[in-house]
Amino acid sequence: MPAISVREREYEAAALADASLFVGPPNERVELMPDTDKDTVWTLADYQDEARQHTTSLYIVCRYKNTRQTVGLMVPATAQKCAVSYDQHNNLIARCQ
Repeated sequence: MPAISVREREYEAAALADASLFVGPPNERVELMPDTDKDTVWTLADYQDEARQHTTSLYIVCRYKNTRQTVGLMVPATAQKCAVSYDQHNNLIARCQ
């Protein structure tokens, strides 16, 4: 998956817009729904087990404002939760821990 290429002065135009979680490579389209409709949070224990059973990994795909490019990152097998939320500066962030 191609990485987004952003010059420093274009950083604001490439703010995170949304993220999705997948079992296996995102091009296989096995997208996971968040735990609830209210928050964009995924509890990963069962999904990590499923990924191991299928000899694959979880991937988070980030989409950005004002571009169609995406960034896809493999989620570490030790991660227990992924979430998309706003930080203290009201910037949308995606995090897996």
